[in-house]
Amino acid sequence: MLELGWYKNYNPIKKEEKWYVQHIARNSLSIADIAQHMHEHNTPFTAGTIEGLLKDFVQCVNEQLLGGNIVKIDNLVILKLAVKSNAFSSPGEVSPATGRIGVQARIGAAEKNEKERPVAKAVKLTAVPTGRLASKKLARSARLGWTTLAEAQMDEERRKAEGKADSPPRSKARANPTGQRRKSD
Repeated sequence: MLELGWYKNYNPIKKEEKWYVQHIARNSLSIADIAQHMHEHNTPFTAGTIEGLLKDFVQCVNEQLLGGNIVKIDNLVILKLAVKSNAFSSPGEVSPATGRIGVQARIGAAEKNEKERPVAKAVKLTAVPTGRLASKKLARSARLGWTTLAEAQMDEERRKAEGKADSPPRSKARANPTGQRRKSD
């Protein structure tokens, strides 16, 4: 199940605050954790062999992405690198020192001297689900639930809206500072 929590975002242009739902991850699994999990699925390979293969796989994926290729892992994800660019009035605005062909374009924050600013702000990894993991199938398969903290926040806001801010919270949804579910839930 995907547990949900809340976060607040302020939009300075509209001068308004909005609340959004976000997934609260339970754990972060390493390659060793995934290898052990795969080993437990009755594979003839040891967890160590699987871990070695996965580490080689990650290295090869990185190599291919940095070589300008897109990597498609069937029924899982399409991985590619994207460049976040600074804005220019025209291509001629790019300084020969920061963006010439034959010279690696610089990446980073804009300089005070607009002519010297880097071509790209950042390079990021993008992942697009594919095959059985495609968004429509995920939407049908995913189970959602609230963290204890999210339930408490919603209950508190409902009480405030009803003018009952003084009433005690439901015993089941007491705020948990970590936002994680209690074992009794």
